Amino acid sequence: MPYLKSICVHSTVRQCLRYILNPDKTEDLLFTSSLNCLCDADEAYLAMKMIYEHYSGKSYEAPMLQAGKNSVKAIHYIQSFKPDEDITPEKAHQIAKAFAKKTFGDDVQVVIATHTDKEHIHSHLLINSYSVTGRKYYSNKKSVEHAREYSDRVCSVFGIQPIKRKDKHTKNMKYNEWDNKRRGTSWKQKIRSEIDSIIPSIKDIEELYAELQKRGYTVRRGNTPAIKAEGQERFVRLKTLGDEYTEQSLTSRILWNDDMGGTLLHNDIPEPSDIQRVYISTIERLHILITEGKKIQRPLNDNLPYLPNNDRDVQIVSAQLAVINRDNIQSIGELESRMEHLKTDYEGAIKEINALTAENSKLEGIISQAEQYFSLCDKPDRSAADDLRLNISKQTVTAHGILTRADLDRLKKEKAEQDTKIAALKKTFESCKKKYEMYKEIAATYHDIAEGDYISKLIVAEKEKQKAEQEKKDEQIKKKKNKPKL
Repeated sequence: MPYLKSICVHSTVRQCLRYILNPDKTEDLLFTSSLNCLCDADEAYLAMKMIYEHYSGKSYEAPMLQAGKNSVKAIHYIQSFKPDEDITPEKAHQIAKAFAKKTFGDDVQVVIATHTDKEHIHSHLLINSYSVTGRKYYSNKKSVEHAREYSDRVCSVFGIQPIKRKDKHTKNMKYNEWDNKRRGTSWKQKIRSEIDSIIPSIKDIEELYAELQKRGYTVRRGNTPAIKAEGQERFVRLKTLGDEYTEQSLTSRILWNDDMGGTLLHNDIPEPSDIQRVYISTIERLHILITEGKKIQRPLNDNLPYLPNNDRDVQIVSAQLAVINRDNIQSIGELESRMEHLKTDYEGAIKEINALTAENSKLEGIISQAEQYFSLCDKPDRSAADDLRLNISKQTVTAHGILTRADLDRLKKEKAEQDTKIAALKKTFESCKKKYEMYKEIAATYHDIAEGDYISKLIVAEKEKQKAEQEKKDEQIKKKKNKPKL
C-alpha cells in the first residue's frame, strides 16, 4: 500500500503547479492528467483562481498573514509507493486518477502528476480547496484518514493488497479452500498447469502476470516473484515451482514460443557459417548427453518419454538456430551490430511515442474544454456553476484560438491522426524489442558455448541432482537400519 500525506498550500499554488508539472520528473509530461482544468501550470492556476475567488470572496493572490490563520488555497496530496513494490509509472498514474475521482468527485479541480525521478514512484495531486460546484475541501485528521481509506480501496482494485488482519468475526473457511489447504503441494501443480496453459498465447512476462491476475491469482513482484491462487493461504515463490518456472526461464519460454517447431538442423544448411557450426555441434552434443543420461532432464512434455526431441534446451537452441538461418546471420559480430541498430530503433520509437502521447493528452484536455464551452453556450438555463465552467472553458478556447466548431473539428482530426501514428509506432517498437530480446538471448547462448560454460553447466546440474538423490536414498537406508525392532 502507498503512503499518503497532505500539505496545505496557502500562497504558493503557481509554484506548486510548476513543480509537480516538471517535464524532467514526469518523463516529458507523459504521466500528467487533470480534471476541470488543463495540465499547464499557468492555465490551471488561472482556472483555480477563478473558482476560489468566486466561492470564497477572497483574493487568490492575497499575501500570507503575519498572525492568525491563513486561508487554504489548495491541498497537495502525495501518494508514494515503496521502491520494492510492484508498481509501474503507468499503474501509479492510473491509481492516482481513480483515487482523485473516487475521493473528491467529478467536480473537483485537480492536477495529477506521477514522478519517476526518485527511487520510489510517487504521484502528486493538487486540488483546489473549492470544487466547481462550490464544495469546500478540508485538510484535517478526519479528511486525511478518509483519503487514506479511499487510497487503499483503489489500490486493492488495482491488485495492490493491504495486510489482512484476522479477528474473531472471521468467517469459517469454505470446503474447497480447506481441501486445497489439506492437499498442500497441489497448489504448486495447479499454478504450474495454469502458467503452462497461458504461455502459448502471450508475448511477454508482464502479459503472463496480467493474465494470471485476470484468472484470480495474486502476483507479487520484486527480487523474488511469488504467486497465490484464490483461496490459497500463502504465496508460492516462482523459483520453488521448478527450474522451468523462474522468472528468467518463463521469459525465455515465452520469447521462444513462436519459434518452437521451426527448427532447422545442419542437413538443411548447405554451407553453415561459423555461428551456425557452433549451434549445430551444440545440438549434436546435447543429443549425445541426453542419450547417455548425462544431462539434467528438462522435458517439454512430462507425459512423453524423455528423449532429445522432448528436451527444452534442444528445442530452444534449435529455435535460436532457426532464427540465425532465417535472418541470415553470419557471425556473432554481425548479430551484435544488428542488436545495436534494433536498440537504437526501439529507443527512438518509445521516445517519439512518449512525446506524442503527452501532446495527445494535452489535446484531449483542450478538446474536452472546447466541447464544454460550446455545449454551455447553447444551454438556455445555466446555473451559477455552469457559468463558472463556461468562464473556465472560455479561457481555454480563447488561449488556443478555438473560435468556431470547425476549429474544434480540426483539433479532433489532429488528435485522430496522432492516435494512428502512435499505434503504428507502438507496433514498430514491439517488433524491434522482441527481435532485440531474441538476438540478445542468442548472443548470451553463443558466448556461453564459446567459453565452454553452456554444456558444462548442464552436466554439473545433472551430477548435483544425482548426488542429491543418492544422498536421500542413503539417508532412507540409514534410517531403516537404525529403526528399533519391536
